[in-house]
Amino acid sequence: MIVDGESGRPPVAPPLPIPIVLSPRAGDRTVVQAIREAARDDRVRAVVVYVNSPGGSASASEAIHSALRSLDTEKPVVVAMGPVAASGGYYVAAAADRIYVTRSSIVGSVGVRMDGFGLTGLMQKLGVERRLRCTGGCNLDVYTCRTTDFTCTYSPALHQEIVALVQQGKTADEVVGAFVAKYGETALMAPPKRGFNWAAYLLPGIVITIVGIVIAAVLIRRSRVATVAAVAQEPDMAGLSPGEAARLKAELDRLES
Repeated sequence: MIVDGESGRPPVAPPLPIPIVLSPRAGDRTVVQAIREAARDDRVRAVVVYVNSPGGSASASEAIHSALRSLDTEKPVVVAMGPVAASGGYYVAAAADRIYVTRSSIVGSVGVRMDGFGLTGLMQKLGVERRLRCTGGCNLDVYTCRTTDFTCTYSPALHQEIVALVQQGKTADEVVGAFVAKYGETALMAPPKRGFNWAAYLLPGIVITIVGIVIAAVLIRRSRVATVAAVAQEPDMAGLSPGEAARLKAELDRLES
């Protein structure tokens, strides 16, 4: 199985092959790195790639295919197909100079396939529908409310015209045709640019900088006050003899305890 990321093997070997869940994984990151190392190694005269895969990730197959194509410009690339070389495995093999395959190998591809689920009927039975709300009063999904300008600052009146045309039974294409005939192509374009708001762009950064400076100043001031207080707590023993200083320190320790 060709996957994105690193290669790996299942922790246990199943008695029968189980696709995806318990099958060896050929990661594009691991394989591409090995191909690049083979390209840099002067001792490597040619590269033989064994392909035994039903496919997998389209992006991972593309990465391996591209790496083999790059290697092919420097050194010969030969592919030996195993029991299966389909889909992504087939695409990887197509990058080689020569391909060797047995009569019993399953080889081929139907292209890139993406599976999904269609829930339209289920949503209709459950009464689930998509709705669009616009501040200009247009609740119709006609070309996303005419523009991507959801605030409708360009011309809210145009949205009322959309409502009227749809109520007349016009389709989306007919609505667009009516607008082009009345206003020209510019009516369907996004609102014009109104300039860059430098104040809104710079103000947050200025405020954050000022607040940071104030907090730093407060912390520095508190640190200095704490240092002065700690120094003030130390008794001044200048001018005392060692014996007097020892007795004074012992008395202070007794009072603090």
